[in-house]
Amino acid sequence: MSLISLSYDNRVDATGNWPRHLAPPALLLAAQQLGLQLRFGKLEAAERFSVPDRMRWLLQTLPLLSAWQLAAFFDATDLMPLCGETEFVAKASQLLGGYGKDGAVIISAEAWMWPRGITYHGSHLFRAGGAYPESVTPLRYVNVGSLLGSPAAVLAVMRCMEQRYGFPQTCPSAVNTNGSLVLTPVAGALSEQSGLNEQACWHVYLVEQAKGLLPASCPRLVPDTRGDLFLPLSKVADDVQWRADGRVVYAPTQATPCVIHANGASKWMVLVMEEWWRNVHGPRNVSCRSPSASPIAPLHAPPFAFPALGG
Repeated sequence: MSLISLSYDNRVDATGNWPRHLAPPALLLAAQQLGLQLRFGKLEAAERFSVPDRMRWLLQTLPLLSAWQLAAFFDATDLMPLCGETEFVAKASQLLGGYGKDGAVIISAEAWMWPRGITYHGSHLFRAGGAYPESVTPLRYVNVGSLLGSPAAVLAVMRCMEQRYGFPQTCPSAVNTNGSLVLTPVAGALSEQSGLNEQACWHVYLVEQAKGLLPASCPRLVPDTRGDLFLPLSKVADDVQWRADGRVVYAPTQATPCVIHANGASKWMVLVMEEWWRNVHGPRNVSCRSPSASPIAPLHAPPFAFPALGG
């Protein structure tokens, strides 16, 4: 079995069904149109959304996915897939080539670092010329809203962060000149005013990777700096061409991403994405039901027939 896509939302029921009284998100709308195998989930006791919960749920879920070649994790409410399984797998194979089956994880890259307060040896990580790895495109800073790799590789990255940083409960807010870490509790809410976001762990992981400080057992993060698979729209939306065939083009690289993400300051573009999708594909009934009555069984269910890719 090739690709399973996962997303976390505490509003779904125990079997991953989207609430009937709420409009389904763009992720669900497009995944059903494209025939992607998508499963929502939540922690059993979760009633209110808390940022660390989604990663705790992923840590619990990934060990159940050994039958799958690739696992993707997507933000639930501001993201839309644009391609089918065949293209996802082909692009993933290109980006992961040379790292081995479980040696790396693809992560989306954006033009704006968040959270912004993380420091490395006294300087903010987002500063040009600093410790953060450079990019030849505006897409430089990792965004955990889209991940893709083998289930074992994604789990291993998270386990490494768990051991080094206390992820997802704590993340580094600073790396001192002597290499010691200032570990700060992760806030439950997403706003930066609420406190440190879990994405801080992924930023510091990438920096430590670039400096050769991670143990050899920790898989590599591969930021998608061309936007071939994932394109967060914040700060780059003006560089996106919206085509009539249901695909977009990121002009600086001419990439046609498989996922667009209305993150951060581009959150309002969720409405644009949904209207554009309806204009391309027409109105469509969306099922809020999970394909199985069990929250675990779908992860091992036989694959169904995927449709051919659109142009």
